[in-house]
Amino acid sequence: FTTAQDLMLFLPTTKTDPGAGSWVLLASGQGDGAHPALAMQRLRALSGGFTATGPVFRSSVNSATSLKKVTLSMRLKKALARIGVAHPELYAAHSLRRGGATHAARLGVPTRLIQVMGRWKSDAVRLYMYVSPEQVLEQSRILLL
Repeated sequence: FTTAQDLMLFLPTTKTDPGAGSWVLLASGQGDGAHPALAMQRLRALSGGFTATGPVFRSSVNSATSLKKVTLSMRLKKALARIGVAHPELYAAHSLRRGGATHAARLGVPTRLIQVMGRWKSDAVRLYMYVSPEQVLEQSRILLL
């Protein structure tokens, strides 16, 4: 399923949907922001186009082997080190899930929608949304007004 700019992907099996699979919408993005649908379309073109079979995320461009979580974590740490992020060893593939939920919450996306978009089946989504001490202090000050 695609619109003129958005993309719908079917994930045949995931940790949260074992055996059942699920659909994930990748929006086109706007302006100078991120464009996940376009990035996915470009990635798929590198993998043989939209008629190609096999995993979208591969261990290398010409491989038929899917990208493993440990490989993604290793590449993430290297990329973070290259751009100067402090303590890249503290990050892993799962950091992307937590970071996405935290970012969405900070933008004001309702928790229920974050839960749906992240395919959480329980309220565990709340554990993924990081709240900094500065945020707690700011809200405490607001309550004192």
